[in-house]
This record gives sequence, structure tokens and C-alpha cells, in this order.
Amino acid sequence: QYSIPPSPQNLQNPQTPQNPQEIPQYQPIPTQPFITKLDQGNPQVSTQGTQPSPSVAINDPHISSSVQDSGLNPVILQELQRLQALASTSSNYSATDIAKILRTISDIASNPKKEAESPSTSMTQQIPTNPISGPSTPQENKLPPSPANTFITSTIFTEALSPGSQSRSSSVSSIPDPNIQHIQKVPEAPVREKRKKGPAPKLDGNEVCLICGDKASGYHYGVLSCEGCKGFFRRCIIKTPNFKCKNNGQCQMDTYMRRKCQKCRLDKCRAAGMKDETVLTEVQSKAKRMKREKDNSTFVASPHHFAPNLSFNGEPIPSLTSHQRNLVEILQANEARFQWPTQEAVAKVTPWVESGDSHRCRASRFAHFTELAILIVQLVVEFTKQLPGFLTVSREDQILLLKACTIEVMLLRAAKQYDKKSKAINFLNGKFYDKSSFYRAGMQVEFVDPIFDFCNSMAQLGLNEAEYALLVAINTFSADRPNIKDMHKVEAVQNSYVELLRVYLKIHHPSDPLMFPRTLMKLVELRTLNNYHSEQIFALKVQDKQLPPLLAEIWDM
Repeated sequence: QYSIPPSPQNLQNPQTPQNPQEIPQYQPIPTQPFITKLDQGNPQVSTQGTQPSPSVAINDPHISSSVQDSGLNPVILQELQRLQALASTSSNYSATDIAKILRTISDIASNPKKEAESPSTSMTQQIPTNPISGPSTPQENKLPPSPANTFITSTIFTEALSPGSQSRSSSVSSIPDPNIQHIQKVPEAPVREKRKKGPAPKLDGNEVCLICGDKASGYHYGVLSCEGCKGFFRRCIIKTPNFKCKNNGQCQMDTYMRRKCQKCRLDKCRAAGMKDETVLTEVQSKAKRMKREKDNSTFVASPHHFAPNLSFNGEPIPSLTSHQRNLVEILQANEARFQWPTQEAVAKVTPWVESGDSHRCRASRFAHFTELAILIVQLVVEFTKQLPGFLTVSREDQILLLKACTIEVMLLRAAKQYDKKSKAINFLNGKFYDKSSFYRAGMQVEFVDPIFDFCNSMAQLGLNEAEYALLVAINTFSADRPNIKDMHKVEAVQNSYVELLRVYLKIHHPSDPLMFPRTLMKLVELRTLNNYHSEQIFALKVQDKQLPPLLAEIWDM
């Protein structure tokens, strides 16, 4: 039995459990001896199944000459030298390695004729794989692993013996390389990669602006930002204002301070990554817009062409060209300009008599309606003269078109000013007339009722100001009017408005593919109402009622 000096590990780790059952990580495989701890901290090797060898003191730095001349087996002497060198030069050895050396000495002492394993070979085979640097080689002359490394190896060994492993009697050398398992347990520091070019990623809805902290709407000029900071940065680059900070550029930017210090807000935009060159100038924006409009004007839908925005039936939603937008703006401006008669003209109209059924009261109400009709006709004529394309036709055709379309345009204006709740028409910007008002003015039921039915159906259609104006223009340029000379010219102007109405309705009513044909069908109803109006004029002739000269000339009375 050998007496072994305390190892540095045992001295540095006084908390080592006294019970050998509490240190399974330091136990070798079952074929190897286990280590117990003595009172002085010296490990004692118990060689199960072998004869103990004579005690040899190895406390001196060098083996004494008496030991060298004692006639011991050369192998035993070599093992003692290795053990002495290991104990004196390294602190990273384990007690298990020392026990293995002593077991070799004990085996040779009990059976001198048995050839011992080569020390170098034995040492090389017993050096376990380092979990960081990998397997050691004899040429590297690396020391055995420390108890901490031994614990890692034993843990992996336990995993290798779990159900599904090949053998429970596998040795340490047959355990898979622990490098992969050990490194996987170490969490890697997150690496922030630079976002590659391409479409901006979709937002989850809870992102905040990197400039002011407000809710972000997307990536603008390369930075996750809100709509406010996006527009602010664009305006600053285009107008190049000269901002100054009252706090020497030390303002903490948030939703409140962004309105107080524009200098720091602009600096924060640039610090976040917004670049001046990504903002298009006014000239560049206009050129880009004109190119897009040109492309849209020459766009032809085909089965193999897909637009980003599709209507309800899957067809692409077109866009208005610059020329078409100008037409819509002109129509809307003229519609607002000639919508109501002036207050001076309204003041000259015969007052409306609410009560009374005498001949004088009925005549007064009839005069009120005829004078009101003159004001509306004047507005229709002025609006028609301002229609783009009207002056391109001959003067004779202009007069014929005006005379034919006046009553129909008046009915369209009445439908636009119709109120569904009160079921009345607003002719004088606040003065409403229902069916009974027309009856008391002496008009026939056969003419009044279809007018209000038409107004109600138009209200259900839900057209806006521009759509009403386009419908008026289409109705005005009708080439099938009697005695029109240049039908092709009139038809060409009408076709341009028809196409504009089709595109406009498709843009503003993408979910209703039948909106365009239903709107055009109202022109057919207007022709029917025009016939009813002719019958009403004939009835007035029979009653010997006189119309003002302007109305008589327009309606051929």
C-alpha cells in the first residue's frame, strides 16, 4: 500500500464531500479502482482483486539513489519516476490518473513476469478528449484533464448510457466527441446583421418610430419611422430650412419634443439612417409622376397582365391620366360655380304662395316655377359653354345640342339636389319643393311622379359631384339629336367623356362592376322623361298658358 501526498486539487477544494458516494463524477469506470479520502486529505488506492504492493515513499523531489539501487523492476522504477514528475510539476492532474499508475506498479509487483503496458502508451490512451481543444496527442505532451473537465466527460458518458445507446460498458475513449454537445450548451451572443436590400419586412403592428417613439407605419427612406417623421424629413430635404436648437443639440426626442425642436429632430432622422439622397426633388417627383401617367395611359389589360390592385371581378384598376384629371377638375369647378343662382336673381322671382287654391294663387305659383326654370336654364347654358370640347363643334350644332339637352340636364341637377328624407328637391339653396308643390303649380301627375321616381333612383345610385358632372357632359354631347351636322365630331367628344366616366367609376367603385352600365342606363330614363316633358308642354298649350320667351324658344312652344 502506497502513501500518496495530497494533490493541489484536494488542497484547493476543501468542500469535497467525505462520502465517496457523493462524488460519482470522480469515479472511474467499473474496471478501475475508486478513491477514498483519508484524514490528512491523502487519497488511498484500493485495488480490488489485486495484491497490495510494498509502500514506497515519494515525498522527496527526486528519487533517492537507494531506491534506484534497490533492484526494483525497471518498469516499476519508470512508473515511480513518472509519478514523481507528475506530482512535482503539474497541478492539473486527477487522482484517478495517479491511481492508474499505482495499479500498474501493483500488478507488476504481484506478477514480475507479466509484461507491463508501456507507460507512454498507457498515458496516451488514458488522456480523455478535451471538450474545447479536442483530442490530445502524445507529441503535444498535454497533461490529463482537471476534475472539472472530467465532470464534463462523465456527464456526456452518462448521456451515452441512456436508452438508445449502443453499449453500457463503453469506455471513455468510445464516447462521441463532446465538442459539439459542449459548445451547443454555450449561448452565443446575438449578432445584429445589417438588413439586406429588398422589400421592407412586414410589420407586426407594435413597432415604434426610431426617431420619436410614435407608432411606426413602415420603412421610410430606409428607417423604421412614423408618417410624421417621414413627411418632416422629406420637407426638410426639399426646402432645406435652417433650424437652430436652444438646448445646444441635447434635446431628448419624443412625441412631444419633436414639435418643439426641429433641429434635433432632423439630426435624429439622419442619425437613425435616413439619407438626404433618398428624397426625390420636386422635379424628379414630377418626372416620375408623368412617366407613371404615361404608362397608365398606354396600359392595355390582358389575361397575362396582373396589376397590384384588382377590382371585384379580378380586373386591374386603372388610373386617371393627367389629361383626365384636368377634365375632372374643370368639371367640378364649373359645377360648383354654376350650381345656384345669385341672390339678386332669386330676389326678383315671384314669391311662392303656400296656401290658397284660387286662380290667382295657382297663376302665382306657376309664374314662380317658370321664373325659377329660367334661372336654372341660364345656369345650364353657362355650364355647357364651359365644357371642354363644346367650342370645337359648329355653332349650329351647339344650339341644337343645347335645346335638346336642357330639360334632361335640369332633371339631373334636380336629382343631385334631391333629399331622400324629406323627398323634396332643393332648387334655391334652401327652398325645397315636394310633389304637392308641383301639383299646386298646375303640373300633371304623369310628369311629376316620374321625375321624383328618377330622383329617388339616382339618390340610391350614390354618385358624387364629379360623376354627376360627367353624366351631364355625356348627355350633352349626344350625336343622335335631330339635325346634328357633324355627328362624328360630337360622338368623338362624347366618347372621351364616356371613357373618363368608366375609369372614374372603376376607381371609386371597385367592388361594383355594374356601376358603369347602371349609370349609363339613367340616360335612357332621361329620354323617357323628356318625352313626358313634351307632353306637359303640349298640355300647357291646350290650357293657353304662356311661357317666357326663353323657355318657349328652347322647348319649341
